[in-house]
Formats: sequence, C-alpha cells, structure tokens
Amino acid sequence: MQNEEVSLDWRLSGALPVLARITLNELKRFHDEASKHFKMEITELQRRATEIAAEDDDSLDYLSDKNAQLEGLLDLEQEFGILGLFRTLERFLRSVLTRLREIGAPVSKKEIQYLDGMVNQLKGIGVDLGASPFEWNEITKLRKIRNLIAHEEAWVDKKARMNSHRLD
Repeated sequence: MQNEEVSLDWRLSGALPVLARITLNELKRFHDEASKHFKMEITELQRRATEIAAEDDDSLDYLSDKNAQLEGLLDLEQEFGILGLFRTLERFLRSVLTRLREIGAPVSKKEIQYLDGMVNQLKGIGVDLGASPFEWNEITKLRKIRNLIAHEEAWVDKKARMNSHRLD
C-alpha cells in the first residue's frame, strides 16, 4: 500500500511561517534594544570612572559593581534570546505537525510534546531534520545551551556559547 500524498492547505500555506517570523523579529528587537541600552550604560560607567581619582576606592568600587551588574544583565538578555529562539523552533514544529495531523498525516499527538518526538514524527513523514539543508548540529548546540539555562539554572558564559560543541 502506497502512502497517500498529503496536500498542503491554508493551515500550512503561510500563516505558520509568518507567525514564526514575527516572533523572531520580536526577539531580535528585544535583543537589539536591550544590548544597546546596557552597552550605553556600561560606556557611561567607563566614562565616569575616568573622572574619578585613583585613590577614591569607594567610588571606583561602586562603579565596578555597577558595571558587573550591567554585564550580567547583558548576558541574561542573551540567555533570554536563546530560550526564545528554541521556544520558537519548538512551537513552529509542533504547529506544523498538529496541522499535518489535522489533514490526515500519520502524526501521533503524544509524540509532539518534545523535540525528539517531533523530529521522529517529521522523519516518519519524510522530513529528515538531520539531513541537508537543515543544520541539525547547530540546533543541537542551541538545545544544549538552552537546556543548561532552563534546567540547570546555569549562567552560560560567552566562551561556552561560542564553543558549545564542548558542552557534551
């Protein structure tokens, strides 16, 4: 018995990619605005530090602490961005699979709760996220970083984000 071809209908034709794009644009705007704000604050603190006498330890300590707080907020903003990117990916895949199921594709409702199940369901209907043109290794890196942030309450530093292949 051959598989019946599942045709795309209005539920898959354009709304889901548009919604995902809107979400990604919102994330980018949040990232850009927050980065700009915190970097301006850090630049201002550095400027103020040049005006303080070297022997004024209290003022320098205060500015140093404030700078560390702002850098922490800048890192936190980046971590929120990573969580948002991964959330958008999962929501998009789940929505696609839900729509495919509604139009008759053999998709298990139970298997689309988590990324591994969604990947398996997609592979079962002929979409292999592990094959080209998809960059599954990059998604795996993002997932590892996301899991550290979300489940381990870890602060992932910039070096770890850049070298996420070491997160095995």
